[in-house]
Amino acid sequence: MIRALAFLLALTAAAPLAAQQGDTGGPRPPGVVLVYDSSGSMAAPTADASGRIRKYAVARRLVDTLAERLVEAAVPMEVGLVVFGAGFDRNGTSAALGCTDVQIALPRLKLTRSSANRMIRETGSARPRGFTPLGLALSRAIAMLGGAGGTVVIVTDVENTCEDGTPNEACEVLARANRGRPPSNRVTVDTIVVPRGAGMNMAPAQRLAGCMQALLEPVSTEAGATQAAAAIAARLAAHTPAAPPATAPADAIITGAQVVNRSGAALDGADIVLQDRGGRSVRLVSGAPAGETRLPAGTYRVTVSRDGRILARPPDIEVPEGRSALFVGLD
Repeated sequence: MIRALAFLLALTAAAPLAAQQGDTGGPRPPGVVLVYDSSGSMAAPTADASGRIRKYAVARRLVDTLAERLVEAAVPMEVGLVVFGAGFDRNGTSAALGCTDVQIALPRLKLTRSSANRMIRETGSARPRGFTPLGLALSRAIAMLGGAGGTVVIVTDVENTCEDGTPNEACEVLARANRGRPPSNRVTVDTIVVPRGAGMNMAPAQRLAGCMQALLEPVSTEAGATQAAAAIAARLAAHTPAAPPATAPADAIITGAQVVNRSGAALDGADIVLQDRGGRSVRLVSGAPAGETRLPAGTYRVTVSRDGRILARPPDIEVPEGRSALFVGLD
């Protein structure tokens, strides 16, 4: 069989580069970053009467449920995870080093079952042992959200061992980040979830929630964490635009077709059949006016024949949206 190469010559201007970036060519979906406390104080018991539930167990249950509920909500968003206090043991580590202990455990990714499971694994493996650089962790989360802003959820017992021992630095970090931003691009802290210890002074947590205008959720049991996570997921889903409905592929328009041999001579009258993966086909005639032959954009098999004899089957071609002309070169 004669070898052949088929290609399309586009007759429309190329799309701007910005419109070609990303999966859909549009802006990134909203971002949600979780800031997770794995400092040493998270190993202490909660205020549960049994005395057997640890703060980190409550925090992990919250993350597990939140990730699951967000996946179930099936709204387009990107998620990230910042963990602090998991890298260095505060026993034997200087505060100067321990207060830099912030890790981007999950870079900002599209929310899928896979990225949700990664978030669950990262928090599940974080050992509570370090310091509490809450302000630095929040600044990393804000940097992940970028200029478009987004939402932060904080899980911490607010027992700060860095940044003068108060929530002031974290409050200032958020205020600086939002200074000069339009409301649509601000970073908001939706909720501060506090695994509450026995006899815990809630004043620092209340001050932190107040300066950030965030909801405060003290929890001391895994059941309470599950309820809090469900409420957070519902709020985040409600404020995230729904995915646009799927649309049918736009039309391609073939304005002409031509077959040429290796010397460049046109083979007028040759038949060119384009067949899609569903078996539907369109027939064009080499050299004949095609007018505007419309077909869905997509992948097509090409067959060239003349007088009932197949001349060539070039490799499949991608027929783009818009106007184009089809050329087949025989070798």
